Amino acid sequence: MPLKNFFEEQLQELRDFLDAPDRTVHAVQHDPDIKQMLQKMLVGLDDESPHVLVVVTSTFHNHDQYFRDLLKELVELNEVYREELSQRLVQLPQAVAESKASPPIDCFLHYVSEVADSLPDNFGAFALILDPEAIDDEPGFSQAMERLAKETKSPWAKYLFLDRRRDPILADLPQATNKAANQVFYLSPLQIESKVKADLASGTLSGKEKLQYAAMTGAFAFAHRKYDQAEQIQFEVLKNAQTDGEPADVASAHYNLGNTHLANKQFAQAEEDFNRAAAVCLEHGINPLLGMVLVNLGVTVHRLGRIEQSLESFDVARRTFKAMNNVPGEAHVLDCQAAVFALEKRNDEAEATWRSALALYDGITNPDFQEARDGGRRDIVDKLIRFFEHTKQKQKVRELS
Repeated sequence: MPLKNFFEEQLQELRDFLDAPDRTVHAVQHDPDIKQMLQKMLVGLDDESPHVLVVVTSTFHNHDQYFRDLLKELVELNEVYREELSQRLVQLPQAVAESKASPPIDCFLHYVSEVADSLPDNFGAFALILDPEAIDDEPGFSQAMERLAKETKSPWAKYLFLDRRRDPILADLPQATNKAANQVFYLSPLQIESKVKADLASGTLSGKEKLQYAAMTGAFAFAHRKYDQAEQIQFEVLKNAQTDGEPADVASAHYNLGNTHLANKQFAQAEEDFNRAAAVCLEHGINPLLGMVLVNLGVTVHRLGRIEQSLESFDVARRTFKAMNNVPGEAHVLDCQAAVFALEKRNDEAEATWRSALALYDGITNPDFQEARDGGRRDIVDKLIRFFEHTKQKQKVRELS
């Protein structure tokens, strides 16, 4: 199956859920690093389908609080479109006031079903994309989703939950009710590599797709440390990008070549590649890539013995990430800069810089970045421990262990 067909099949599974009157809750299990891609797919799905998709982000502390907050959030979102919908002869219902006889979940269920049933037949389903900012009680949340699946009256009121792939919260929900299902949005690196190679050999890809897929094969060769092979592929990608690609393709091709030359200890060539990548990024405002280019340029010029120029490159890279509010990127810069200080035996600066990186990770509170925060934090702590062991600072090792 071609790689692009995988994404089409994932979309089709979502369409089937929205079209099925006997399904109410659908969980999409995914990894954090592809959540943005998944969200873009859902936006595209909303554009191409007759269904109404609404994103709600209320935090789940407990059962009653969640449905009270969720109803409030949904009503406020719907009120924005009440007048516009009324002009199209769609009359949204009013929310039922909460009372002792009508607990929050009952009010919520009634309102959602009323909204779904108020839409004309050509509108399809009314689907809530549940993406809580935090879930404090995961078993309680699972129980709440089971109640939604079993007690939602309208067959066109639906709930799509963005679940994690590892240890998913709603893993057992389909066993509790046939109105719920799970979908795994994932391909392993080996599966992706196999599909990319098969797609390239098929002769069915467009020029743009060939460029993208060839870049991926170069990345696979790099990952397997076949640097000569990676260089050959990436050079061809660069030539094609310069002829048929966008500026971002050219910048990425230079950057990838630079990484290969750096890994292969061809530092002068790596510096040239990173400088060319940086020039394209600056000319066309490709800031996310620019930050990574400057980090690796800093590493490269340090290997060439130009210490202060290396630190200057790190400083500009950090400012670039900071301007984008990219905290993991900023922490990565500090990590690389600290390593340079340690190699130069500027131990106080190395420790201070690693501790600054640690503070940045500690300051990340968005649950979408929890895995990146925890992984980054562990990495910095491990490096500090090794650094303190090497510099014979046993007390500091004990503090971090």
